[in-house]
Amino acid sequence: MVADAAPWSENHRVELSDVLARAHDDPRARDSLVARFYPAVERQVHAKLEAERRRKSGGLAAMFSTGDLVHEVFLRVLQGVTTFEGGADEFERYLAKTVTHRLLDAIRYLEATRRHGPRLEDIEADEPASDVTSPNAAAARREEAAKVDEALAALTAKDRQLLELRMRKHATFAEIAEQAGMPSADAARKATHMAEARLLVALRARGIHR
Repeated sequence: MVADAAPWSENHRVELSDVLARAHDDPRARDSLVARFYPAVERQVHAKLEAERRRKSGGLAAMFSTGDLVHEVFLRVLQGVTTFEGGADEFERYLAKTVTHRLLDAIRYLEATRRHGPRLEDIEADEPASDVTSPNAAAARREEAAKVDEALAALTAKDRQLLELRMRKHATFAEIAEQAGMPSADAARKATHMAEARLLVALRARGIHR
């Protein structure tokens, strides 16, 4: 996941400012930032999530600490930063704190929704009634619906199938295993939970906090 690092000068404050300024349009600059910061941020995030797992969140914290989810959230955070006043050490701490916060937010949301069972209907924007909804509110709902569609489209076809079966059709894990061609209900449960986590991360990245 981590690209080869471009050389960094001793003056990391100047170097960081320059690379951030170029990163939006220059893939090599983005790769340099990922190579420079991701390994340390990943270690710090995993340590925080491990502490959360021991404290109370168990399997959810372990699930959200998987490499692909941490990496995806890291990239989203990095893409949102174009300037930073501090040096490299401060930036590393900022990234680790922000990535951890977003993952913990997703964990707590998923914990809450599982009390009554997550449903796709809970995150999909309702079509507003035209006679009682302002044009601005209707436009906001359409924008939110487009973001939900975008988040779903970013997932694999298998993840979308699992979410459809579990969150819309409310299938049991045994039924999901049978319909999705999986070896057992436990395998279906694990795969479905990972699909939920990836969807939630994708939604949070797009500003959907239902």
